[in-house]
Amino acid sequence: HLNPPSWGAVAKKSKKIICVSDFTCKQPYVVVSNNTINVAPSWHTKVPVLFYSQLTNSNNRLMSVDLKTGRHSVICSYPGLNMQPSFTPDGSKAVLCLSGGRGNSELYLYDPKICKKVGRKVFCPLTKNGGHNVSPCVLPNKDIVFCSDFQSGQPQIYYMSMKTKKIRRLTNVKGYCAAPSYCEKNNTVVFIRLLSGV
Repeated sequence: HLNPPSWGAVAKKSKKIICVSDFTCKQPYVVVSNNTINVAPSWHTKVPVLFYSQLTNSNNRLMSVDLKTGRHSVICSYPGLNMQPSFTPDGSKAVLCLSGGRGNSELYLYDPKICKKVGRKVFCPLTKNGGHNVSPCVLPNKDIVFCSDFQSGQPQIYYMSMKTKKIRRLTNVKGYCAAPSYCEKNNTVVFIRLLSGV
């Protein structure tokens, strides 16, 4: 699903909307409802802004919607994938997935302080392993948990120290492990695992 054979064909065939709801899903309301495929919503940690990826005829661009104003904005629209930002607890930095049209996706750090210093938008590479690196989850200590297939060819969950940039594998099982999320109260990572095709 990371590299559809034809962006245009996919974008024209169907649409996917994005909704916000209470935790019981009994009161959903639509926040993104255009005639495109919109996927992978994620929240900013400090402001009521929802980020999502939108399939276009040429790429998968990263968008945002401000829930106070309803304004939609293009955040980045580079070749290939632009998706899944995860923000530091204070909201000052983000880690996201970019592919640059290369066929695989790497994780990048977006730090406005660095951008201001160099006078342009800069994304600093965090991974350079040639695998599919997706679903970053920034932890309270600013380290990252993410999904990658760079070692085994199948997605597994990894931990990256932001100080040393060293990566440690957390799962070592047969089958697809993806979409990590962190519970601060229990200091626990939860994730999806494919078992017997389910």
